[in-house]
Amino acid sequence: MSLPAYVLVGGRSTRMGRDKARIHIDGVPLALRIAAVLADAGCGPVHLVGKAAWDPPGPLPWVLDDAPDGHPLLGVAAALRHAAASGAALALTCPCDLVGLDVASVRTLLAAGGPCIASDGERSQPLLAVLATSQAEAVRALADAGAPVRAATTGLPVVVLPADVLRNANHPGDLPGPTPSGPGR
Repeated sequence: MSLPAYVLVGGRSTRMGRDKARIHIDGVPLALRIAAVLADAGCGPVHLVGKAAWDPPGPLPWVLDDAPDGHPLLGVAAALRHAAASGAALALTCPCDLVGLDVASVRTLLAAGGPCIASDGERSQPLLAVLATSQAEAVRALADAGAPVRAATTGLPVVVLPADVLRNANHPGDLPGPTPSGPGR
């Protein structure tokens, strides 16, 4: 199942202390590593979603999340609006900081065939999800109300993936391998 995919790069990265999307692992920014996994899993086209396009924006199309407050659901709503405008009924969203994400897990998520959310069996990862584009305005309303991210995925079927695939890199110690490099270092 090929569907548009959106890498969410608009977070404030306050716990990391620098822009997570631009941290290089093995010479590649985290956001572009995630984008490559999504493309290799059969998603397409793959976009970056955030507050301001990178300078230079990189090889991927950019979807601007122009809302001021940084709520993660604002990026999800922007992605769903963009996908709907292109005629897609579904879209996949993924945070840029899932350092263990792999092609097999994305394919497992896509195999569900419809809206669903990733989980390790105990905890969900509400930003790694396949969502109906018709929900864009409802997701925006949740963000405007300050609702938790999980509110956008309540009731969706759960696809269980390995816990290490869903691990966020929120602090420098969460990053794999030797000291990462890149802007902000």
